[in-house]
Amino acid sequence: MAKGSGGKTGYHHGDLRNALIGAAVELAVEGGPERVVLREAARRVGVSPTAAYRHFSGHGDLLWQVKARGQQALAVFMLEAVREVPPLPDPGEEAERRLAAIGRGYVRFAVENPGLYRTAFRRIPADAPGA
Repeated sequence: MAKGSGGKTGYHHGDLRNALIGAAVELAVEGGPERVVLREAARRVGVSPTAAYRHFSGHGDLLWQVKARGQQALAVFMLEAVREVPPLPDPGEEAERRLAAIGRGYVRFAVENPGLYRTAFRRIPADAPGA
């Protein structure tokens, strides 16, 4: 992205779909699923809403993508927590510690990223536009 006239950030030659998803993830981080709006993501990337709608069938489609990114981020937190568990001679004890670590990673993600967490688990009806 580059600065255009008027100080607005503009989108230039690249992967617009992923740029829009990234902007929508930022919106989710800031305020949860209610903040994920295709028009606002387009504004942040510096393109028209019409350009954004070429990449998504609607709000539900974008929200599904943000949900997936949120769930991927949650998985990273859980994996990082599991990696901190040292190998133990007792496989049962090691399994218990790994399971506890997964829980800690899950809770840490939810506490540190409440908006993205809520978005990651937001129910989207199958008949929602763009779902």
